[in-house]
Amino acid sequence: MSNKIRKLINLISKAVKALEIPKHSSKFSKRIFNNRILLILLVLKQHEKKTFRDFIDWLEFSQINEILFLKRIPHFTTLQKFSARAESSWLSFLIKKLAVNCRLAGIDSTGFSLASASDYFKSVIGRKVRNYVKFSIIADMKQQLIAAVKIRKKRRHDSIDFALLVSKAKPKIILADRGYDSERNHIIAEKFGARLISPPRNINVPVCRTSGAHRKFLKRKFPMEIYFQRNKVETIFSVLKRKFGSAVSSRKFSTQKIELLSRAAAYNASRIVSFFVIWLGFLQSR
Repeated sequence: MSNKIRKLINLISKAVKALEIPKHSSKFSKRIFNNRILLILLVLKQHEKKTFRDFIDWLEFSQINEILFLKRIPHFTTLQKFSARAESSWLSFLIKKLAVNCRLAGIDSTGFSLASASDYFKSVIGRKVRNYVKFSIIADMKQQLIAAVKIRKKRRHDSIDFALLVSKAKPKIILADRGYDSERNHIIAEKFGARLISPPRNINVPVCRTSGAHRKFLKRKFPMEIYFQRNKVETIFSVLKRKFGSAVSSRKFSTQKIELLSRAAAYNASRIVSFFVIWLGFLQSR
């Protein structure tokens, strides 16, 4: 087992221990594995980009059971059933715990494709099958860490989740694309003590005919140097899909949320460990 995986497990373990989650989901539990251990394994599974069966096979030949003090390796159905009953709030708190204080934030959304259904299946159910899950995030632009996530199974406007994401991250400056441009979003940002920087729509419309005091101000003087930092959100999406996959294998929406949230937690943990290794190597080279 590599030193990076060892540091990754230790980091996730410390973050999970700080969460206030029940040790067992039921009083009738066999108490062989607790929720914290299974949550760590669920995030690690996403980091390794493996199926439930392959991940358990990989565990048997690794030394992770010694690090987590496991008496035995769980069956793949144990982890599968845990993902079905796990609370999405646990992983949301874990993502927030792994992220640093978010001051300069970027907000955006992307889509994760689903396992495609056959033409025969579509003809049997008599309707189209949705082909993606909407994944909205607000992330720290300095460390490139995800601070909060909102997942939807239907196509909705980006501004729908603006207030929720801002309330969770509580940044000072929010960088957003033109899709978030509205006076309402500026007022919401001010409510949480933040400033929204979003390119105003309809650039050719003169300032005197532009609605909203905040939008008029940005048309007169737009801080382009700060706004260029928003491109890092696209970098986060690119790394997230390239390292951990751009498709979701779960069938139910509840398990799809758990899969994507654990993927975001795995990204944060991997980012922190990689940054620490680079920083340590820089100090040793000096």
